[in-house]
Parts: sequence; structure tokens; C-alpha cells
Amino acid sequence: MKKIIIAIFLIGFSLWLYIPTSEFRVYGEKNILKDIVIKIDGACKEEAMKTIFKNGVLVPFDLKECTLRYTYYVSYKNRYFGKDEKDNTLFWEWDYINHIYIDKEKDGIYFQHLKRRSFIGDRQKYSKIKLEKSIK
Repeated sequence: MKKIIIAIFLIGFSLWLYIPTSEFRVYGEKNILKDIVIKIDGACKEEAMKTIFKNGVLVPFDLKECTLRYTYYVSYKNRYFGKDEKDNTLFWEWDYINHIYIDKEKDGIYFQHLKRRSFIGDRQKYSKIKLEKSIK
């Protein structure tokens, strides 16, 4: 019986260590990322807008459980802008992530926010937001 309890504890502890955090990660070409700035607003009432990515460097940032909805803003060379609003409803999901992809395409620069690890393999199926000269 003692071995079963220890085995259950070890399995549970291993699963707890595997659960992903809500830490943001940013992916893209280095020559574009150096000119990208990402700010987040709405991450709990006591926090004002915060820059989480600038000059190619990510400031470690986790959404808190008190965050229900947040808006993040992406700018490129302070000339092109885009924003997206998200509900923080997936934090209990097994494969919860906060990955932001910056892609340069023929007609401009796009960003995409994926919140589940299982979405990464089929990234092309999910919508992207084009950076425009002004925030709409």
C-alpha cells in the first residue's frame, strides 16, 4: 500500500511539473523582431500597460489567474500597429501556452497569438492580424 501511495504521489508530482505556464514567448525572424514592441494591458487591475517585448528581448511575464481579459498591442518600427484582445479562459488547459508569432509576408507584417500547444502544428489554419499604419 505504501508503494502505491508513493507511486501515485510521484506520478502526480511529475504531471504537475509538466503543466505549461502562461509565460509569453515570441517567435519570428531576428531582423524583424528587433523592431517589434509588444505591450499588454488588462493583466489584473493593479497592473497598468506593460511592455513585455522590445528590441528583440522578452521580459518574462506570466498572466495571473486574476486576469480575465487582456489586450496586447504589437508595433513595428513605431509605424505599424495591431492589437488583439483575448479572454484568459484556457489557463486550466493541459497544453496552455502564450506564443506570439511575427511573420513577414509579401504584403506586410502579421502577428498571430496561439494559446494551445496543439495549435502549433496547424498554424496556417488560424487567423493572423496584419500590422497597419494605425490601430483600428
